[in-house]
Amino acid sequence: ALNDAEEINAESIKIAALKGSTSEKFVKKVMEKTTFVGIEDYDAGVQMVIDGKADALVADFPICALSQMRYPDAGLATLSEPMTIEPIGIALAPGDSLFVNMVTNYLSALEGIGLLDALEKKWFEDGGWLIQLP
Repeated sequence: ALNDAEEINAESIKIAALKGSTSEKFVKKVMEKTTFVGIEDYDAGVQMVIDGKADALVADFPICALSQMRYPDAGLATLSEPMTIEPIGIALAPGDSLFVNMVTNYLSALEGIGLLDALEKKWFEDGGWLIQLP
């Protein structure tokens, strides 16, 4: 199993990533020896890995975790630790400080009572909800 970017950075490795994404920039900068394969959407990238047309897909953790749960018999695996940590943001309309304050307080409260951790476990560890997908 490959554990980090250095082990993957070899000329014989084909890496798929979403075209124009930060994942593409990461692959081209950190894994410059690999062959980059640009994809239009994540489903195409996952299918390339399953079909052996790419050795790996570099994507956000939720995409990797979901793909592993969605295709349990495909032998997909994710790294135990992410290669990078990128903040996730929420875009709010400018000029409404009361709304910004409310969203900030609400998210802090959800984190404080453990709901965000519970939701992460539900969506990324359980996978029972996948049967509802088309």
